[in-house]
Amino acid sequence: MRMNRDDIIEGNRRRLEMRSQFKSEAAATGEYLRPKNVANRWKEKQKARFSDAKQNAGDFAKKNRNAIAAIGAGAFILASYRPVSKMIKRLKDRRAEREI
Repeated sequence: MRMNRDDIIEGNRRRLEMRSQFKSEAAATGEYLRPKNVANRWKEKQKARFSDAKQNAGDFAKKNRNAIAAIGAGAFILASYRPVSKMIKRLKDRRAEREI
């Protein structure tokens, strides 16, 4: 089967079109996979995740404001029990020493 001149020209034109399409797609893929662009996409994704987590934590704190305050007060009292009791004991011991 022999090809005539028009078939050869048409085949060459299609080959050049496909080659240019391949080059443009390869360039776009290369740009997409460039390490800087990959890092930027990852950074944006992490920002979105953390902002969502921040929003969820804020909503949780608003809904449970009283419980969080009670837990904080309890933790403060628990943490200050020993230093306060030591201070009271020292004051009592000083008072006892002065009376003797």
